[in-house]
Amino acid sequence: MAGLHGYILRELLKTFGLALIALSALFTMGGGLYNTLKYEGVGAGDLLGSIPLLIPIVVTLTMPVAALFAVTMVYGRLAADNELLACRAAGINIHRLFLSALLLSVFVMGFTLLLGDLVIPNYVRRLELYARANLRDIALQKMQVMGHVRYEREGHRYLLTARRVQVPTRQALREKDLPTQAGISYLLVDAPVFLHIDASDALVRQASARYGLCQFDARASPLEVTIYVDQGRDFDLRGRSVRLQEQQIGPISIPLEFPRKSSMVDMATLLQWRQRPWEVDRLRPAVQDFWLALQNELFMREAAQRVADGQPLVLAEELGRTFRITGSGPRADPKGLLLADARVEIVDDTAPRPLFYDVPELLLSTSTANAERVLIELHLREAEGRLVREHNPRVSDYEPGTPKASFVLSDAVPVPESILDSMRAYAEPEVFDPRVALPLGERLARQRAQLVADGQAQRRKMTSVIHFRLGFSSSVLVTVLMAAALGVIFRGSRALAAFGLACIPFGSVALLLVMARQLAEHRGTALLGPLLTWGGLAFVALLDGLILRLGVRR
Repeated sequence: MAGLHGYILRELLKTFGLALIALSALFTMGGGLYNTLKYEGVGAGDLLGSIPLLIPIVVTLTMPVAALFAVTMVYGRLAADNELLACRAAGINIHRLFLSALLLSVFVMGFTLLLGDLVIPNYVRRLELYARANLRDIALQKMQVMGHVRYEREGHRYLLTARRVQVPTRQALREKDLPTQAGISYLLVDAPVFLHIDASDALVRQASARYGLCQFDARASPLEVTIYVDQGRDFDLRGRSVRLQEQQIGPISIPLEFPRKSSMVDMATLLQWRQRPWEVDRLRPAVQDFWLALQNELFMREAAQRVADGQPLVLAEELGRTFRITGSGPRADPKGLLLADARVEIVDDTAPRPLFYDVPELLLSTSTANAERVLIELHLREAEGRLVREHNPRVSDYEPGTPKASFVLSDAVPVPESILDSMRAYAEPEVFDPRVALPLGERLARQRAQLVADGQAQRRKMTSVIHFRLGFSSSVLVTVLMAAALGVIFRGSRALAAFGLACIPFGSVALLLVMARQLAEHRGTALLGPLLTWGGLAFVALLDGLILRLGVRR
């Protein structure tokens, strides 16, 4: 009996291997490379370099189909050659011969799950590194084929065009004392023209030159591009030009760090993201914005409390100046905090006496530059006919109380330690838990509500991906067994018809899994998705049993 199983398994593996090679080559050449060709500036060398990175993804998709084809052909031939009839005559239970098909399906299931969980995420990361390392070649291809390179970021567009481009030699770069270590590449351009257009389609900057050198630094993250021009002209917004012998444009940051998709990460990361959605790559920018907004709100709240208690608000910057602010009647404003009858005193370590202003109305507004620094803006306003008055005892002939028009003092100061201590009370689990009430302002409460909704959506998405991945791998068990049974029923010249029929339940299961994944991602049908996934597979398994019992005699 072991020899018979080994014979069937060898035939299955030979047919499976040939089918897998043929299907993988077909999908790689016709699918993966076609999608790569749609990107601008991709040449033949880039295509050849990307083939090894596409194969694991293609193999994961084609292995179940190759297994279906193998079992259909092998078991159909066994039935057509009356080998199953001979086994039955020898008293062998025919159903036991399907063990080889079951072993093949277990192998395909395990290998597919292994590739999708461990191998493919690593190859996706390598694709990203490949794109970073070959940005110079992609730009060269674009310039040679299309005549320009275009890049868009946050509504701003950068355009570079030139008469001719070429790759400079390493010797020429060394003669110019330019770095040539790994990760840095160059393009030499003839008669370059650079344009910078903002989100409102207004021309921000225009520069042209006789020669230019583009430096691509892939060591930095994000990647940086710097353009050095020779004998150039720089045009401002008014149309005036400045002639420069040498000029540097940039470095311009190009963020090629692609957010990891849930379908391209391992199972451990999916489980971690489901428990801690604030660590999802796509949520991190929104989480960071929330922390910065919370930092601003806590800062304004503390400032208002100090002023209300009659204490001065002291802001010290790193350059040595200290702002000492007093006032009355603090009240919230959509743009910040309003103080009446305020005084702003500026103490400078380099000056013997402080400079101060008497301000009828002071607007204190903040914006966070990063997690360690707050940008403070002091809007000194006139009110009810009273002007801002400046007292500058540093100048001997300065008249005290000189009236001034409204103006703005702005500087960046470190975040006070008290604010950092207050922020530690707002931990991520509490922020993302809708059952926890947090003392937040109206605008920040709306931002937090959106974060909570996004976090719940990410949890549902991670759950749907986990069930889809496990369901897709497990579907091979039930569909391959059905394909083997159909191969026996439709034997001989109708083997291809059996394979076509076997593809119907496989396609139906795949469609069911996609539908279940979409249902699991929606709030109202989150529980229905996993139920549909495993209920559908159980139904196909039950159908396998009926087909084997009624269609294949033991």
